Amino acid sequence: MIEIAPSFLASIQPMLTSLMIAFAKIGPLGLFLAAIIGNASIVLPMPTDLVFILIIGGNIDYFGMGILTVGFLGILYGTGAAIGELSGYFVGLFGISSFEKMKKSEVQKLKELKENLAGRGLPVIAFLAFIPVPFDVIGISAGLIRYPVEKFFLGCWIGKAARYFIFAYVVYFGFQWIGSVLKGTIYFWAALFALLLFILLVVVLVKKFYFDRE
Repeated sequence: MIEIAPSFLASIQPMLTSLMIAFAKIGPLGLFLAAIIGNASIVLPMPTDLVFILIIGGNIDYFGMGILTVGFLGILYGTGAAIGELSGYFVGLFGISSFEKMKKSEVQKLKELKENLAGRGLPVIAFLAFIPVPFDVIGISAGLIRYPVEKFFLGCWIGKAARYFIFAYVVYFGFQWIGSVLKGTIYFWAALFALLLFILLVVVLVKKFYFDRE
Protein backbone atom coordinates (compact mmCIF):
# COMPACT_ATOMS: atom_id res chain seq x y z
CA MET A 1 0.00 0.00 0.00
CA ILE A 2 2.95 2.34 0.58
CA GLU A 3 5.22 2.66 -2.42
CA ILE A 4 8.92 2.04 -1.86
CA ALA A 5 11.69 2.91 -4.28
CA PRO A 6 12.96 -0.20 -6.15
CA SER A 7 16.56 0.84 -5.45
CA PHE A 8 15.86 0.79 -1.71
CA LEU A 9 14.28 -2.66 -1.92
CA ALA A 10 17.24 -3.94 -3.94
CA SER A 11 19.69 -2.65 -1.34
CA ILE A 12 17.85 -4.04 1.68
CA GLN A 13 16.83 -7.42 0.21
CA PRO A 14 20.16 -9.16 0.91
CA MET A 15 19.97 -8.04 4.55
CA LEU A 16 16.41 -9.34 4.87
CA THR A 17 17.41 -12.66 3.30
CA SER A 18 20.33 -13.01 5.73
CA LEU A 19 17.94 -12.29 8.60
CA MET A 20 15.56 -14.99 7.40
CA ILE A 21 18.41 -17.51 7.18
CA ALA A 22 19.39 -16.62 10.75
CA PHE A 23 15.79 -17.27 11.85
CA ALA A 24 15.88 -20.64 10.08
CA LYS A 25 18.94 -21.67 12.10
CA ILE A 26 16.99 -21.12 15.33
CA GLY A 27 14.44 -23.75 14.34
CA PRO A 28 10.73 -23.75 15.28
CA LEU A 29 11.04 -20.58 17.40
CA GLY A 30 12.69 -18.79 14.48
CA LEU A 31 9.92 -20.06 12.21
CA PHE A 32 7.27 -18.66 14.57
CA LEU A 33 8.99 -15.27 14.96
CA ALA A 34 9.62 -14.96 11.22
CA ALA A 35 5.93 -15.58 10.52
CA ILE A 36 4.90 -12.85 12.96
CA ILE A 37 7.41 -10.29 11.69
CA GLY A 38 6.86 -11.07 8.02
CA ASN A 39 3.08 -10.83 8.19
CA ALA A 40 3.16 -7.75 10.42
CA SER A 41 5.22 -5.88 7.83
CA ILE A 42 2.88 -3.73 5.74
CA VAL A 43 5.67 -1.62 4.23
CA LEU A 44 8.51 -4.03 3.46
CA PRO A 45 8.20 -7.41 1.74
CA MET A 46 9.80 -9.99 4.02
CA PRO A 47 11.04 -13.29 2.52
CA THR A 48 9.66 -15.32 5.44
CA ASP A 49 8.71 -18.24 3.21
CA LEU A 50 12.45 -18.81 2.88
CA VAL A 51 12.57 -19.71 6.60
CA PHE A 52 9.59 -22.02 6.11
CA ILE A 53 11.15 -23.81 3.15
CA LEU A 54 14.56 -24.17 4.81
CA ILE A 55 13.12 -25.64 8.02
CA ILE A 56 10.61 -27.97 6.35
CA GLY A 57 13.12 -28.97 3.70
CA GLY A 58 15.71 -29.71 6.38
CA ASN A 59 13.54 -32.69 7.42
CA ILE A 60 14.47 -32.39 11.10
CA ASP A 61 12.07 -34.09 13.47
CA TYR A 62 12.10 -31.38 16.15
CA PHE A 63 9.27 -32.87 18.21
CA GLY A 64 9.79 -36.59 17.70
CA MET A 65 6.44 -37.01 15.92
CA GLY A 66 7.77 -38.26 12.62
CA ILE A 67 5.94 -36.96 9.58
CA LEU A 68 3.37 -35.29 11.88
CA THR A 69 6.10 -32.78 12.77
CA VAL A 70 5.74 -31.36 9.26
CA GLY A 71 2.06 -30.58 9.77
CA PHE A 72 2.69 -29.17 13.24
CA LEU A 73 5.33 -26.78 11.87
CA GLY A 74 2.82 -25.66 9.25
CA ILE A 75 0.24 -24.88 11.94
CA LEU A 76 2.91 -23.12 14.02
CA TYR A 77 3.82 -20.92 11.07
CA GLY A 78 0.15 -20.24 10.33
CA THR A 79 -0.40 -19.19 13.94
CA GLY A 80 2.49 -16.74 13.78
CA ALA A 81 1.18 -15.42 10.47
CA ALA A 82 -2.27 -14.84 11.99
CA ILE A 83 -0.74 -12.90 14.89
CA GLY A 84 1.27 -10.80 12.44
CA GLU A 85 -1.80 -9.97 10.37
CA LEU A 86 -3.30 -8.19 13.39
CA SER A 87 -1.07 -5.24 12.45
CA GLY A 88 -3.23 -4.52 9.40
CA TYR A 89 -6.35 -4.82 11.52
CA PHE A 90 -5.14 -2.20 13.99
CA VAL A 91 -4.04 0.08 11.15
CA GLY A 92 -7.65 0.10 9.98
CA LEU A 93 -9.07 0.26 13.49
CA PHE A 94 -7.19 3.41 14.37
CA GLY A 95 -7.56 4.94 10.91
CA ILE A 96 -3.89 5.50 10.22
CA SER A 97 -3.76 4.05 6.69
CA SER A 98 -2.74 6.48 3.96
CA PHE A 99 -5.73 6.38 1.61
CA GLU A 100 -4.29 9.21 -0.49
CA LYS A 101 -1.53 6.88 -1.68
CA MET A 102 -3.86 4.02 -2.57
CA LYS A 103 -4.65 3.29 -6.21
CA LYS A 104 -8.27 3.56 -7.36
CA SER A 105 -8.39 -0.21 -7.87
CA GLU A 106 -7.20 -0.71 -4.28
CA VAL A 107 -9.84 1.69 -2.95
CA GLN A 108 -12.55 -0.18 -4.87
CA LYS A 109 -11.28 -3.53 -3.60
CA LEU A 110 -11.30 -2.10 -0.07
CA LYS A 111 -14.96 -1.09 -0.42
CA GLU A 112 -15.89 -4.55 -1.73
CA LEU A 113 -14.07 -6.25 1.11
CA LYS A 114 -15.76 -4.04 3.70
CA GLU A 115 -19.16 -5.03 2.32
CA ASN A 116 -18.28 -8.74 2.27
CA LEU A 117 -16.89 -8.65 5.80
CA ALA A 118 -19.95 -6.84 7.08
CA GLY A 119 -22.23 -9.44 5.49
CA ARG A 120 -20.40 -12.76 5.87
CA GLY A 121 -17.47 -12.06 8.17
CA LEU A 122 -15.49 -15.01 9.46
CA PRO A 123 -15.86 -17.41 6.48
CA VAL A 124 -14.66 -14.66 4.11
CA ILE A 125 -11.66 -13.90 6.31
CA ALA A 126 -10.78 -17.61 6.61
CA PHE A 127 -11.04 -18.16 2.85
CA LEU A 128 -8.99 -15.09 1.93
CA ALA A 129 -6.37 -16.02 4.54
CA PHE A 130 -6.15 -19.47 2.96
CA ILE A 131 -5.54 -18.42 -0.63
CA PRO A 132 -2.23 -16.71 -1.57
CA VAL A 133 -3.36 -13.10 -2.00
CA PRO A 134 -2.16 -9.89 -0.28
CA PHE A 135 -3.95 -9.91 3.07
CA ASP A 136 -3.09 -6.46 4.45
CA VAL A 137 -6.07 -4.74 2.84
CA ILE A 138 -8.39 -7.37 4.33
CA GLY A 139 -7.09 -6.69 7.82
CA ILE A 140 -7.42 -2.94 7.28
CA SER A 141 -10.99 -3.44 6.06
CA ALA A 142 -11.88 -5.45 9.15
CA GLY A 143 -10.44 -2.76 11.38
CA LEU A 144 -12.24 0.03 9.54
CA ILE A 145 -15.67 -1.54 10.10
CA ARG A 146 -14.77 -2.39 13.72
CA TYR A 147 -15.16 -6.11 13.05
CA PRO A 148 -14.60 -8.00 16.36
CA VAL A 149 -10.87 -8.61 16.72
CA GLU A 150 -11.34 -12.10 18.18
CA LYS A 151 -13.43 -13.18 15.16
CA PHE A 152 -10.91 -11.61 12.77
CA PHE A 153 -8.06 -13.48 14.43
CA LEU A 154 -10.00 -16.76 14.49
CA GLY A 155 -10.86 -16.53 10.79
CA CYS A 156 -7.31 -15.53 9.94
CA TRP A 157 -5.87 -18.38 12.03
CA ILE A 158 -8.16 -20.99 10.44
CA GLY A 159 -7.19 -19.89 6.94
CA LYS A 160 -3.48 -19.45 7.59
CA ALA A 161 -3.09 -22.64 9.62
CA ALA A 162 -4.88 -24.71 6.96
CA ARG A 163 -2.90 -23.05 4.18
CA TYR A 164 0.52 -23.66 5.73
CA PHE A 165 -0.42 -27.12 6.98
CA ILE A 166 -0.96 -28.08 3.35
CA PHE A 167 2.01 -26.04 2.12
CA ALA A 168 4.27 -27.77 4.66
CA TYR A 169 3.54 -31.15 3.13
CA VAL A 170 3.87 -29.72 -0.39
CA VAL A 171 7.36 -28.48 0.52
CA TYR A 172 8.24 -31.71 2.34
CA PHE A 173 7.16 -34.02 -0.45
CA GLY A 174 8.54 -31.56 -2.98
CA PHE A 175 12.00 -32.07 -1.52
CA GLN A 176 11.40 -35.81 -1.58
CA TRP A 177 10.37 -35.46 -5.24
CA ILE A 178 13.54 -33.53 -6.10
CA GLY A 179 15.63 -36.21 -4.42
CA SER A 180 13.82 -38.91 -6.37
CA VAL A 181 14.33 -37.05 -9.64
CA LEU A 182 18.03 -36.61 -8.97
CA LYS A 183 18.29 -40.32 -8.21
CA GLY A 184 16.36 -41.16 -11.36
CA THR A 185 13.75 -43.18 -9.50
CA ILE A 186 10.70 -41.42 -11.05
CA TYR A 187 9.92 -39.96 -14.44
CA PHE A 188 10.87 -36.28 -14.43
CA TRP A 189 8.17 -35.13 -16.87
CA ALA A 190 5.39 -36.90 -14.97
CA ALA A 191 6.44 -35.23 -11.74
CA LEU A 192 6.81 -31.86 -13.44
CA PHE A 193 3.30 -32.18 -14.91
CA ALA A 194 1.87 -32.87 -11.44
CA LEU A 195 3.63 -29.80 -10.04
CA LEU A 196 2.40 -27.54 -12.84
CA LEU A 197 -1.13 -28.88 -12.39
CA PHE A 198 -1.03 -27.95 -8.72
CA ILE A 199 0.16 -24.41 -9.53
CA LEU A 200 -2.58 -24.06 -12.17
CA LEU A 201 -5.26 -25.09 -9.69
CA VAL A 202 -4.06 -22.45 -7.21
CA VAL A 203 -4.08 -19.74 -9.91
CA VAL A 204 -7.61 -20.66 -11.05
CA LEU A 205 -8.86 -20.69 -7.46
CA VAL A 206 -7.43 -17.25 -6.73
CA LYS A 207 -8.71 -15.77 -9.99
CA LYS A 208 -12.20 -17.19 -9.63
CA PHE A 209 -12.87 -16.37 -6.01
CA TYR A 210 -10.86 -13.17 -5.54
CA PHE A 211 -10.13 -11.17 -8.67
CA ASP A 212 -13.34 -12.08 -10.57
CA ARG A 213 -15.79 -11.34 -7.78
CA GLU A 214 -18.35 -8.68 -8.59
